[in-house]
Amino acid sequence: MMLPLMMDLSTSDNFTPRDSEVELFESAKSKNTIACLKADLGKMFVAVMLIREKAFEVCSSPLQLGGFSSVYITPTVKLALQRSAYLRHHTPLKVGIFHEKKGVIKWSCQRWKDELGKSQVLVMTYQVFLEAIQKDFLEMSKLNLLILDDCHNVMNDEALKKILALYEKSANSLHPRILGLTASIVNNICKPMELSQLITILENKLQSAISTSNNVLSALQHSTRPKELVCEISSKPEATRLELEIMDRVQQLSSYLRDHRYD
Repeated sequence: MMLPLMMDLSTSDNFTPRDSEVELFESAKSKNTIACLKADLGKMFVAVMLIREKAFEVCSSPLQLGGFSSVYITPTVKLALQRSAYLRHHTPLKVGIFHEKKGVIKWSCQRWKDELGKSQVLVMTYQVFLEAIQKDFLEMSKLNLLILDDCHNVMNDEALKKILALYEKSANSLHPRILGLTASIVNNICKPMELSQLITILENKLQSAISTSNNVLSALQHSTRPKELVCEISSKPEATRLELEIMDRVQQLSSYLRDHRYD
C-alpha cells in the first residue's frame, strides 16, 4: 500500500513516466528485480516509486525501536550525493547519506546508532554499507528494501560481491526486497552466445530476475527511428547547378567571416 500523503506529492519538475518504466515498477513491487534502463530519470522513477510504495514499513517506527529502513547503495561518493538529493526532493521521507568523506568509517557504535536512527532512507556507498553490515551497525533483517545502483558491478566489485554474499547467508524470511538498477546488463563487450550465460550469472548473484517491458509499441515510441536516404554522387567532372549554388553560398559566408570584426 502507499501512504496517502505521498500520492499528493507534487514538484515543479514532475515528468510523465513511460509505460515501460511503470511496468518495471509493477514487477519490482512483487519480486526481486533487475531494471535495465538507459536514462537516469527512468531508473530513479522506479526507485522512488518503490521506496514510496514500501514507505509505510519505515514510517511505522524508528530503526532503533525495531522499525525498518530502506537502503540505496552506489559505487561512488558522487553518485551517493546525487541520489540522496533526488530522494529528498521526491519523497517526504528523511534521507541520510553515509560515505567515506564524512569519516563514517571512524564513527563509534553509538554514533552509528544515533545517525541511523535519524533517517528512514539510507544512501551509502558499497564500501560503507559493507562496513556497517559487517560491524553489526545495520542488519539485513532490519531493511525492507535494498536498491543497488549500477548492479552490474557485482561482476568485478569486491565490496558488492561481499554484500550479496551476506544477503544470501541471511534467512530467506529476513531478506529485504532487492531492486538492481543498471544501464547495461553486462557492462562490457561480449559475444552473442555469451550473453545468456552472463545474464544468468547476474540474476543468480542478485537473486533477482531481469525485467524488461513487454510493450514493444511503447518502446518504439521513444526509440530513434532515422530515415534512410540514398544519395547518388555523379562521377561527371562538371559541377551541377546545386554544387555551384552551394559553392557560391560558402564563398559569401567565408568573405563575411573574414571581414567581420569580432571585437
